[in-house]
Amino acid sequence: MKRTLPRAGVVLSALVLMIASDVHAGWVKDGALVTAAWNTQRDPQSCTDGAGGTIIVWEDRRINAHFDIYVQRLDPDGNPMWTTDGVPICIEAGDQNNTRIIADGMGGAIIVWEDPRVGADVYAQRVDGGGTVMWDPDGVEVCIAAYDQLNPALVSDGAEGAIVTWQDYRNNAHYDIYAQRIDGGGGVMWAPDGEPLCMNDGDQEEPVITTDMVGGGIITWLDARTDTNDVYAQRVDNLGNPVWQTDGEPICTVPNEEDRVHTKRIVPIYQVASKLNSRFLRTLIKRALDSYLSYLREALSETILREYNLMPYQQAVYNIHFPSTREKRKDARRRLIFEEFFFWELAMALRKRQVKIIDKNRKYQLRKNLLTAFKEKLPF
Repeated sequence: MKRTLPRAGVVLSALVLMIASDVHAGWVKDGALVTAAWNTQRDPQSCTDGAGGTIIVWEDRRINAHFDIYVQRLDPDGNPMWTTDGVPICIEAGDQNNTRIIADGMGGAIIVWEDPRVGADVYAQRVDGGGTVMWDPDGVEVCIAAYDQLNPALVSDGAEGAIVTWQDYRNNAHYDIYAQRIDGGGGVMWAPDGEPLCMNDGDQEEPVITTDMVGGGIITWLDARTDTNDVYAQRVDNLGNPVWQTDGEPICTVPNEEDRVHTKRIVPIYQVASKLNSRFLRTLIKRALDSYLSYLREALSETILREYNLMPYQQAVYNIHFPSTREKRKDARRRLIFEEFFFWELAMALRKRQVKIIDKNRKYQLRKNLLTAFKEKLPF
């Protein structure tokens, strides 16, 4: 979630200043002012200029009622080098957001963003070391396919261009991962609207990219093809061809704790009321056991546990709900049955002793037919 700054202006708290303030004495204490333009500026991003300074891009609401994109370069002493309050990169209608920036290797930068001028699309712009916008005014089209294209990320292609990746909803069913290469002049080099890197079921989201050092890129993303958020990756070469297996290599597919409750294990099924469901109750019981199981106290002595080879009480309570094996479930059930009958017999013995003391003349006769009927009604 993006954070809107409480006042106008973006302040760069320079890393070099925080690490070693005596190295660049020219930097202003508490950070160099990048812009003090009217209204709100948000979400600053930066990259190196290759000469000891930095290039900062941000989203800016100084004009009209929407966020545009501006950029500024600071020299090694923290002094602005371009137009006061920044160079406009895109001032089209609608909010331009989710801005990302990389160095172009020539003292300038390449910037990508989400753009709503037609739909939620991806645009890009390059600015040179002197602050001159190099590509089409308000950016070149990276992808303008149907529906939404979100969360762009980019990396240098090593040739003054960039490889851009994003999540793409063009199939109107789920998000996939696409990528496009842009040359130093702003032209797209791969298929129009990008090459598909993953089109599996479920949403593929939040891609990030790094260079493969030979003109291509390696992209990783969150992947819900199995209804859980796993991590997958794909390598794309400088021609736009996926190098690894179709739809990506699995990097991490370990289920999270809640997924383990419902799948790939012995799963308890509970009888529930009409407004509940077994999945909800499983989750609730698992959370209760995780939080409070340690508070349960053992009622049987160590002697009884050893003599009858019984599972400890805490283990029995856990394994009656979430056993790792059928044998553990069997042992847990045996322990809980033993305890139930143990205390029932103890209660009967205490009652019998009490009756003998209070009413010595009263006699009780056990009817075997009632005992047989009682046993037959037991659920085990």
